[in-house]
Amino acid sequence: MTDYQPSQENVDKVSAYFVSKVKTTGSRRFSETIADIARNSDVALATAHRVIKQLVAEKKITAIRHDSRRIANEYIYHDDIVGFLLEKDKDQQISYLQDLVQQLVSENEDLRQQIRKSTFK
Repeated sequence: MTDYQPSQENVDKVSAYFVSKVKTTGSRRFSETIADIARNSDVALATAHRVIKQLVAEKKITAIRHDSRRIANEYIYHDDIVGFLLEKDKDQQISYLQDLVQQLVSENEDLRQQIRKSTFK
């Protein structure tokens, strides 16, 4: 049985939502329920699942699932955001880049701690 592949139109809708979310939050990492992604992207819930699965496989996003289903998944958007930094003035660009560096430093430290924990088991 072959997997249903979402249409390019639906992939574009979900990708556009991710870009808009990154632009509004100012961070490539955010928490969101799949139901909210589907609703805000104007796609069906099952389609949102499939598109997210496809974007993860294409390494355009990283999905971080939590143990509890009550906590929204976290997503890290890796793809390009065309014109995002060009729209902002220099101070906003610097602030955005500083936040991005801090986020990457934090993620790096989290990964180092996970490695330490798995090494000492």
